Amino acid sequence: MPGLDALFAELNKVVKLAVDKAIEDTALQTQIDARNLVPYDTGQLHDSIQVQREENGFNISANTDYAYYVHEGYVDKSGKFRPGTPYLSQPLNDNAALYGKRVQENMPKKVIIRVKV
Repeated sequence: MPGLDALFAELNKVVKLAVDKAIEDTALQTQIDARNLVPYDTGQLHDSIQVQREENGFNISANTDYAYYVHEGYVDKSGKFRPGTPYLSQPLNDNAALYGKRVQENMPKKVIIRVKV
């Protein structure tokens, strides 16, 4: 039925917009949370935490030579292990848990679709 096909196509657009907005909101909040959690010395690592839009979503990364070691930990010159601060993985996991709620928040409360029958 052409009328139902148009209805489902319009509903699909509404849902896709809500999902896309929820993904973007999740990525940006993860960046904010990661910047709040990362140890701050010179600010270089803090400022390197970026979100880039990609074809299938977003990439959140920290781009310094020492970002991995701060995140995962390292063995110092004396041989002692220095634990890391999971400044990316922790906020990503926390925000992923809120993703479904963000989709719901981004869904319109009322959808009006006009379909010719």
